Amino acid sequence: MSDLQPAIWDRSLLNQLFDINGQLLETLAQAAAARVAGGALVSELRADWLRLTVEHRARLAACPYLFIDAGFADPGRWMEVAGCAVRESVPMRRAREGGMVLAPALLRPALMLAWHLARSNPLLARIALGMSEHCAALIASSRLQDLEALAEVSPSWIRVRWEDRPEIWRQLVRAAAAQGDTQLRQLQLRGLQLLAAGARQG
Repeated sequence: MSDLQPAIWDRSLLNQLFDINGQLLETLAQAAAARVAGGALVSELRADWLRLTVEHRARLAACPYLFIDAGFADPGRWMEVAGCAVRESVPMRRAREGGMVLAPALLRPALMLAWHLARSNPLLARIALGMSEHCAALIASSRLQDLEALAEVSPSWIRVRWEDRPEIWRQLVRAAAAQGDTQLRQLQLRGLQLLAAGARQG
């Protein structure tokens, strides 16, 4: 993170982000150990998840972006949230196919962090969450009760970031388990580039 603008990085917010990432990684490791269905990200990387120690997961979690993608580059999703009663939205309730279902206890802090960043530090939101400018405005204007309801619904479009690209995760996981930080830092910077590209498209 030393290569990025230091003024936008709020340590307390980053710690929240790291904590959410850590919880997600623990969820993925537990799913791998229990052979729970979680799509290619769990099945293809099961051996890698099982080799990760608590220390390795902590290294991986301390990443300058969120491992959960809640449609932060897709304004259409957030216009849908703003335009309907979340709990009654049929499109949000469609079954999750081929991926990890994220629990409300994990989604709630992620959505609260997104809301806070969109309102107080939109530049950091764009970098750390891959949030488009349009989405930042929509999320910032969202009601907290709608975000709470969204976490309870756990819509299929809120998912593990790059869930359908297990090769990215394989590299990250193995770099976290290896000695030295250079490779992990390089992969994290590559992730930031992917998020930036997605936000621009959004």
